[in-house]
Amino acid sequence: MGDKVEELALTEVYCSGAPGPIRRAVGKTNNRPPLVEVNGQEFLLVKTGSSEPLKAPRPQGVSLTEDAVVFDQVSFVNGPGVLNGTMRCTSRDG
Repeated sequence: MGDKVEELALTEVYCSGAPGPIRRAVGKTNNRPPLVEVNGQEFLLVKTGSSEPLKAPRPQGVSLTEDAVVFDQVSFVNGPGVLNGTMRCTSRDG
């Protein structure tokens, strides 16, 4: 993140929420970092390795649909970088 582009190749994305838009989503890669956690519009955390996780309380640019979380120019309070892309659910609990 920052000046370099880093692609997060998530293998599992677990989503939850009542019927309708996702309330919470956790994306992982073979149960290891990178990890992306979204808690509604309240909080976003991205961990890419051994460094401190990037955090965004009340992130701007996060859209929650019934089967995906879309990130559009989401920035973090504790580090450089911008998150763009779509995280699609591979599993969902109601």
